[in-house]
Amino acid sequence: MENQEERAAEEQASAAPERGLLHVWRSVGCSHQLYPERVLLSTPVQQVSLGEHHGLLLAQGGQVFSFGELSWKGLSIPVSAPVLEVSLRGKNVVRVAAGGFHCGAIIDQGNAYMWGENTAGQCGGSATNITVSEPSPVSVVDTEVVPPVSVRVVDLACGREHSLAV
Repeated sequence: MENQEERAAEEQASAAPERGLLHVWRSVGCSHQLYPERVLLSTPVQQVSLGEHHGLLLAQGGQVFSFGELSWKGLSIPVSAPVLEVSLRGKNVVRVAAGGFHCGAIIDQGNAYMWGENTAGQCGGSATNITVSEPSPVSVVDTEVVPPVSVRVVDLACGREHSLAV
């Protein structure tokens, strides 16, 4: 009997539509939210990534939203009201990554964009100890060939003070 119930539950779960609903649960100070709370967004969410005190949402249609402590913008945005990364509007973002205090995105053409704190060069480029306040293109170049050639980025990961592109 248990197997039939388990199978029915599995079938029901697999038949449930994937709608891109966002839920959050967290500990804030002495307040603990033990059960997931749904966050209402106008667009279904396809991917999420969390940094130290911030996060990114990749919504259907390639839009990117940020929330949390966005120190590079001087903002603190609640998860219930994420802000659109306007400078990425019109670009079809296919992947996002949040690091310690920085962010990254890949658009469908394989170009990478980085923004946030850049104290260790984690946002790319040669200048460090600066803040990159808006998503900026980063060139990923294969220097092993002559002449050097730009490469298509297919995946991106961000750590505390470093970023990796595949």
